[in-house]
Amino acid sequence: MKKYCTYVFILCWLLPVKLFAQQEDITGMWYGEITIIDTQTVKLPYEIAVSEEKGKLFGYSRIVFHANGKDEAGVQNISIKRNGNKIIMEDESFIVYNFSINPSKHVKKTMIVVLTTSDTEMTMEGSWSTNTTLYHRPYKGVVLLKRKMNFKKLELFKSLDKLNLLSRLSFMNRPETL
Repeated sequence: MKKYCTYVFILCWLLPVKLFAQQEDITGMWYGEITIIDTQTVKLPYEIAVSEEKGKLFGYSRIVFHANGKDEAGVQNISIKRNGNKIIMEDESFIVYNFSINPSKHVKKTMIVVLTTSDTEMTMEGSWSTNTTLYHRPYKGVVLLKRKMNFKKLELFKSLDKLNLLSRLSFMNRPETL
């Protein structure tokens, strides 16, 4: 009986370590869209790069708006926090953009997504919202992103290459598949 209790104790002690060790690696390039839910529904192309440095996640995002008859894009730094399958991403600042209007430094987007994995793909799906400021009302919507293994054709990848930021991406040495 004593031996049985010892085994149960060891199993209960190791189980959380085993579960933590199985956490999916989310570093890499993700693509999809953000949907704005307002008086009309608008879908915007959205891409993110998730990297890890010294155990902390960080990344970059690229969003495209259609305004004045042309596409206007911007690349931002984003902060990333993870709690199991729940991931929280917040805008930090624009690195580069070609918007016809300067973006407000006080408007920040926060995304809360849930990671889902299958044999063939990884997805992040959830909601997003912006904060309220003196001059801007909040917006909200949904987001769906899929991990892209063959990512070198993504516009965010090309933008990060031009900005000489690819060396900061921890997943760049991983072999490309699909």
